[in-house]
Amino acid sequence: MLRDAAQCLYQGKAIRGSAATDMSDASDFGLIQRQQKQILDEMGEFRDQLTVLTAICMRVEGAVNALTTEVRAVHSRHARLDRRVKELESGH
Repeated sequence: MLRDAAQCLYQGKAIRGSAATDMSDASDFGLIQRQQKQILDEMGEFRDQLTVLTAICMRVEGAVNALTTEVRAVHSRHARLDRRVKELESGH
């Protein structure tokens, strides 16, 4: 069976199920052109979706970075307040 399929392809025939058809029937350039246009349109849609998803990830990353900076600032502020409270408790 595999040898028959290879023979059909070598002779320029496409295999559909068990029947071989001449590839000249399938060489409709209008069909190929429509399929190519559809593929290019889908690629454009995928590119747009990828751009949107990348922007979402970058926005989330920016929010995380800003949150990290904010937490560090709050920690620094608490450390300064702790030093002041210790100074007041020690009687300076």
